[in-house]
Amino acid sequence: MSPPRFASIRAMPIGSRARVSVDDVLTTGAMVTAYAKVLGLGGAARIDVLSLARVVLAD
Repeated sequence: MSPPRFASIRAMPIGSRARVSVDDVLTTGAMVTAYAKVLGLGGAARIDVLSLARVVLAD
């Protein structure tokens, strides 16, 4: 049986520092949005996202 992919953790303030998220492929942006929301709630002053590739969805 594999371990759960996500687990609930206790929230901790992260201070008013800048944070950087590195994502291999940016598809819909949902993960980046969730990550930024959590970091913002934790007090991050700035959040930058670095991505190696982006998926362009057809209209």
